[in-house]
Amino acid sequence: MQSFPHFSPEELQCPCCKAGAMNPYFMPKLLALREAWGKPLVINSAYRCKLHNEAEGGKPKSLHLHGRAVDIAFADSEEREEFIALAKTFGFNGIGRGANFLHIDDRAVGAEWTY
Repeated sequence: MQSFPHFSPEELQCPCCKAGAMNPYFMPKLLALREAWGKPLVINSAYRCKLHNEAEGGKPKSLHLHGRAVDIAFADSEEREEFIALAKTFGFNGIGRGANFLHIDDRAVGAEWTY
């Protein structure tokens, strides 16, 4: 597993099988976003194998399966909205808001939803 600044391998790999294949085009955008944000980000979920994605209730075509999505812990909704605005400037067009987390991905056509 390749290592990246600001993120541990454990944050980026599948928790069940330890596979980790983050997309090589996704990670530079995520790292640039983290640098621009200037604060730590806690990744709850990144790459997922098919079995783990199913266990999490993920969609069959989830971008987590391709290392092109992350779920980030966010408790403060105001701070989360600031982060979303910044993420969009880096090409993160898939935005999913959960009660205490934020999903971002780099899909071609923008979409926003609430869990």
